[in-house]
Amino acid sequence: GQLLQWNETLRSKGLKVVGHTLVPDDGVSESVAEPVHRHRTALRRTGLSTPMQALLRHGFLDGRDSIFDYGCGLGDDLATLGEMGLNAAGWDPHFRPDGTRVAADVVNLGFVLNVIENMSERREALSNAFTLARKVLSVGVLIGGRTAYERFRLYRDGVLTGRGTFQKYFTQDELHAYIEAVCG
Repeated sequence: GQLLQWNETLRSKGLKVVGHTLVPDDGVSESVAEPVHRHRTALRRTGLSTPMQALLRHGFLDGRDSIFDYGCGLGDDLATLGEMGLNAAGWDPHFRPDGTRVAADVVNLGFVLNVIENMSERREALSNAFTLARKVLSVGVLIGGRTAYERFRLYRDGVLTGRGTFQKYFTQDELHAYIEAVCG
C-alpha cells in the first residue's frame, strides 16, 4: 500500500529499484500502464493563447505572414485569428486529424510538447513543426519545478494527472537544450 510513496521517495533521492537492486534513476518510469488521454488537455479559450499573444506582441500576427497552428486543439486560436482577419490554418491529431500540415511563415507549437508521453513522438512533433516554419517557430511549454512532479503520479519522463493526461514540465535550460538538439 506504500509503493507509490516509496518510489517517489527514492526518485527524490535519484534512485529506483530494478528487480532487487537499487540503481540510479534515469528519470524514466513505465510503472503505470494506463491509457493517456491527450485530447483532454485541450482548453476552451475566449482569447488568444499565451504563445499566440506573444506572437501578436512581437508583430508576427500583423497580416503579412502566413500562420500555422501545429496541434491546434479545439481551434480557438484559429477562430480568434479569423475574427482578426488573419488567414491561419491548423492541424491536431485528435480534433483536426484531416487538416493538412502546411508550411507557413509562422508556426505555433503551443503547449504540445508537454502532453506527448512518447519521447520519440515528442521529438517528431518538434522536428515536423520546425520543418514547416519558414520564418518563426514559436514553442510554448509549461515550465514546472519539482513540486509539479510531487503532486501527480510519475510516468515516463513526466506525470499522469488525475484526468488521465500526461504532462512533461520543462525547465528553461532543458527546453533550450532540447530545441537545439532536435532542430540544430
